[in-house]
Amino acid sequence: MKFPQTRHFAVAAGVVLAAGLLMQGSAVLAASSGWTKYDLPRPSSVPASYVFSENITRIDSLPGSGGIIVAGSAVGHAPNASGGQILPFVQIESGGTVHDISPSFPGTSTVVTSVSGLAPNDIWIVGSSQPGNKYSDEVPSYAFADHWNGSNWQLSALPQVAKTVPGSLYSVSEDAPNDVWTVGFSGAKGAPTNFLFHWNGSAWTALQEPTANSYLQAVQAFSPLNVVFLVGSTVRKAPVMQVWNGSSFINNAMPFQNSGAIASPTFLSGSSVTNLWIAVQVNSPAGQQTGIYHWNGTGFSALPDMKSVSGGNFSVTSVGAVASDNLWVTGVTSTGRQGKTLIPTPFIEHFNGSSWSVVQITLNGKKTSGEIADVTPVSQDTVAFAGITTPENGFILLHSGTTVAPLDLGKTGASGFPLWLVVTIVVVVVLAAGVIVTVMQRRKVKKGQANA
Repeated sequence: MKFPQTRHFAVAAGVVLAAGLLMQGSAVLAASSGWTKYDLPRPSSVPASYVFSENITRIDSLPGSGGIIVAGSAVGHAPNASGGQILPFVQIESGGTVHDISPSFPGTSTVVTSVSGLAPNDIWIVGSSQPGNKYSDEVPSYAFADHWNGSNWQLSALPQVAKTVPGSLYSVSEDAPNDVWTVGFSGAKGAPTNFLFHWNGSAWTALQEPTANSYLQAVQAFSPLNVVFLVGSTVRKAPVMQVWNGSSFINNAMPFQNSGAIASPTFLSGSSVTNLWIAVQVNSPAGQQTGIYHWNGTGFSALPDMKSVSGGNFSVTSVGAVASDNLWVTGVTSTGRQGKTLIPTPFIEHFNGSSWSVVQITLNGKKTSGEIADVTPVSQDTVAFAGITTPENGFILLHSGTTVAPLDLGKTGASGFPLWLVVTIVVVVVLAAGVIVTVMQRRKVKKGQANA
């Protein structure tokens, strides 16, 4: 005798039970750690036949939509081929799903260095591009800016200097559809030429930053105040911060500006013109160090030293400020070696207004290499991270709250369970439910026949 309705009931019951178990696990995980991880899909810009690895560059949130943009470059090549082509990629996470919107730059090697956007149909990427399917340091690269309108990418015509002088754009900040700023510098030998461009909604114009021969590395715009912060270093490696007040530039004294040390501001993040955090990397006879400094509108104050950077080689990769008591810093340390090669280890630290806490990062319970490349605020209690694990698989991380809990990069998906475990639980529960119900029904039938 067959029991089709019973079987259907068993399957449905199994699915519901499995879903209940996973939902319960999700709630427990969210409450205990606050971490959610999404693996990035294969970029559409990479040919299907290519072997590739990803290099995450930057991440940004889309105000109002709750979406997150992640951008970078994939290094790919045909199987058994030498060299590598650098291919751009851009992906959007929204509602737990990651969509690929990678642009295509046929016949080029293109490096994406920064991304900024206001909505899923208003995103800018910048960087540099050179002709040829194999990247070479011997071939000049030129700056580019590309805009996504929700359905297509459109290369934007930059000022003439970007077309004639080899170089790259390194940072872009969009604060309104008609207020986009980007900075960079030439890569030619000798004194650098800085790039400082503004988009007014229809065209880019070049502005002249007062120090002229400087390496501009980061920009952040605040609208409608029309205030823009630029940071970088001079040709003599002295730190520079210029503030555009809507009509002219104001030079502000920075830490180490007159110390004689080689100092370079690398990243900035802030919520207002009086609430800005900057990372400054300093190289001196005493060694390399990176400090985090807070700008209150009139001057800088130093935060306590971070914990991850004590001992070993390290570099800060990003600063993400939600509030004065909710600051996140990402980076890479190298405290071990594999042969003569330093092993990169990612770190995340959180500042609560008075002290730093270190996020313990593992991969399936073991110490991992890789990089947490960037962090950006999403809301008052959520931040987003982007990074890679060896062998350079890209991911997005979301963290809710200010509790600094351990992070295991081996857990994927919104449930926080490894994918193989999720599938196994569903299959086992469904099959078990079907067998149990079927056996019970057969026993009832046999018992009825015996009584008859």
